[in-house]
Amino acid sequence: MPRELFEEAYLRYAPRMRQLALRITRNESDAEDAVQDAFLRIYKKYGSFRQEASLSTWIYRVTQTSALMILRRRRATERTASATEDAWACREQMSWGSTPEKVLVQLRKLDAVQEGVDALIPSLRLPMKAYLREGLNQRELCDRYRLTPSALKARMHRARVTLRTRLERDFAPRA
Repeated sequence: MPRELFEEAYLRYAPRMRQLALRITRNESDAEDAVQDAFLRIYKKYGSFRQEASLSTWIYRVTQTSALMILRRRRATERTASATEDAWACREQMSWGSTPEKVLVQLRKLDAVQEGVDALIPSLRLPMKAYLREGLNQRELCDRYRLTPSALKARMHRARVTLRTRLERDFAPRA
């Protein structure tokens, strides 16, 4: 991309790119990172721009992709931190009179449950996490996720069946 064209694109599109990235990430520093990443991609990939759409459309699409990638990385980091916090909270509650083997089995089961909950589809994972972590009752869960009681019961049942199947598979006796 010629330098003059790049500078013109920066002056013309940067403010809207920041707004778009901020709407997606909801975080000023992540939005700035997304815009910077987008401009780097635009500079490197300008030669592959096919001009099937307008330049502005392409620039906003690159910005959107950059912001979504930052959001995905942030969520993965938060999920890992959350799982670690849950594991430590459970470890603190374990009986220290247990044998090391029993403690290791308990920890492995805890990790498997956490991984299983994290692997659920969002419509099942969110109510299940709120139930497990926050101890919300049925009415509170229905209010939070705008579900009818029967819809909530169905989702919680599907989540439990999915978790049970996964745990049985992971912890089935080996022949």
